[in-house]
Amino acid sequence: MKKRYLSRLILFAVVFSMVFALIACGGDDDADTTTASTTTTAAATTTDAGSSVSEGAATDDGGDIGDIDLSSGFKLDPVKFQGQTVSFMTGGPQENAGRKEEWDNKKYDFQHHRGWVKEYRTEFEDATGATVTQRPVPEGEGMATRYLAEIAAGVGPDVIIFWADSKPNYLLKNIVIGLNDYIDFDSPDYADDRYISRQITDYYRWKGQIYGVNKPFPTCLMWYNKEMVDQLGMSDPLDLWKQGRWTWDAWVELAMAMTQDLTGDGNMDTFGYAGWMYGTWQIPSNGVDFVTFDADGMPTFAMDHKWVTAKEFTDDMSQKYGIVPWDWWTDPFGRFYEGVIGMTYWLTNQLVEAKQTMGMDAVGFVCAPRGPDLPANMTSRDQPEALAFGVTGCSKNPELAALFLEWMMRDQNDTNDKKARFINEIYGSEEMYQYAQEWNGNAPILQTSGFGQDFADILAKIVPNADEGITYASALEANRGAAQTALYNFLISTQS
Repeated sequence: MKKRYLSRLILFAVVFSMVFALIACGGDDDADTTTASTTTTAAATTTDAGSSVSEGAATDDGGDIGDIDLSSGFKLDPVKFQGQTVSFMTGGPQENAGRKEEWDNKKYDFQHHRGWVKEYRTEFEDATGATVTQRPVPEGEGMATRYLAEIAAGVGPDVIIFWADSKPNYLLKNIVIGLNDYIDFDSPDYADDRYISRQITDYYRWKGQIYGVNKPFPTCLMWYNKEMVDQLGMSDPLDLWKQGRWTWDAWVELAMAMTQDLTGDGNMDTFGYAGWMYGTWQIPSNGVDFVTFDADGMPTFAMDHKWVTAKEFTDDMSQKYGIVPWDWWTDPFGRFYEGVIGMTYWLTNQLVEAKQTMGMDAVGFVCAPRGPDLPANMTSRDQPEALAFGVTGCSKNPELAALFLEWMMRDQNDTNDKKARFINEIYGSEEMYQYAQEWNGNAPILQTSGFGQDFADILAKIVPNADEGITYASALEANRGAAQTALYNFLISTQS
């Protein structure tokens, strides 16, 4: 079950980060009809407001592909990188000849997302005269092993994808390099989340340098069966959130109402909640931090009573309230579609499938309910994805690699009609899209791993044992000193 969960989560994370980055692509086959003129003129240019410029506008040099101004202060030099190459890590079987042929023909399906190569690789090559090559590595658990070995040997790709547990190891070991010398993060373009996620840059910031970037993409959210809520005569969770009353207690009340014995045989036929992120959202929604850093990059073990409360609440969902099935990991989406469970927590991309299956008005979504320890000034705190793109320490051309990263982050092919279609398919309305943007902006990336096996082993010991009278709180305090020591030891050993 765990392997299946991780594979699907990684796939969805990669796909949705790119889908959200590439609203213009839309995943439609008709994207292939883009003409050379729309590529080579200022139709690829966006205004400061993010809307596309009319298709017939001319460039500074009379329509030549080079020197495309995507927005204030960002231009592609048509001469500087002529004949140079940048390589990009992609997931997929290393020896898959079919995938290689698709890439060579510029039709490669990047993590199953149609249009990515067309919209980004091809146009970047046309605009700069550079070549973008594929460096496929196996998907799954072997991916990092493969590209880390290649980077250590100095033959790895220029651009890679990495996750939250890469910090601080990748940063300290020069697996990825700081980007500040190549990307002007002080640019007005990056003052908000229009192009680059501030959560990603905040998380991958180390001693003043930013090591990873990605487009803003939605956090995971709480899905709920709106028809079931209405039939039960319960308050809609979104309305409760707007009123400041969407709390753990309100969530439990709704989940208990959804948990019912419909046949009278003494067994529950419907449940309030289940899902692959069963015990995930309770952590951020109660204001928990695991590890924090000071300005000098020194880590502090930050787990406290807020974590204890979140873990106890998670246990209570089954042991006290009985609102989850014993096999909560089994087919949560199918059971949600069938009305067997009333709520689940997941990425918003699959809402399209949920709405198509259940009906456009049958599915609601909202941020996770707030825990009792969440600061009063925070309206939500969810679980975001920490997928990032970075330039490797073995890159022979980090300037070109960083430029390719910026190109990927840009909305140079965005149009209002395609954005409206995207919003309608996922969110249903501009209002819900704006709510989701707010929830996403409130979702921090938490440092929960990345400090070596000793630290991981200590975290694994922070569990209760009723027979020995050990609680979450006592286990935490018993291991606090060892956890802090493990953090320091890891930092010292990595830097030595």
